[in-house]
Amino acid sequence: MSGQPPKALTGIGVAMGPGSFTGLRIGLSAAKGLALARNLPIAGVPSLEVLVASQPGLRRPMIAMLQVGRGRYAWARFRYKTHAGGQITETQVDDIKTIAKTISSPVYVVGEMGAEERQIMGGASGNRTTGAGFVLCAPSFRSGRACLGQTAARSCR
Repeated sequence: MSGQPPKALTGIGVAMGPGSFTGLRIGLSAAKGLALARNLPIAGVPSLEVLVASQPGLRRPMIAMLQVGRGRYAWARFRYKTHAGGQITETQVDDIKTIAKTISSPVYVVGEMGAEERQIMGGASGNRTTGAGFVLCAPSFRSGRACLGQTAARSCR
């Protein structure tokens, strides 16, 4: 929650995944229980959209990605559209090398990547030293909770 008392809430936003199965079940259950108890509207938001919404209005396509285990990532491409990007590919699950092979033009990447993954992405994009094909975004320019809330509010309108 945002530090407000429960009676101040006007709606509930909840991340729908991708994410850990147990974490999603707990989050969804808590959100549904609170929404039911307070008679509030509830809106589910894809986790990748929350990542994109946390970035400033970047005027370049973006790849949002989250680790899902065993060296795999859930990812999708988004296009620039104000602070919330429009998803232009289905969410997919692949290894980092497969994702890197899809980069054929400049793109921002937001999500979870270690040094090895950044090196693979930079190498696949054509220039290891400058990463000319991709730019790794900061983890979050805006609070994830705020972005989830704002994105959920748009869904409820």
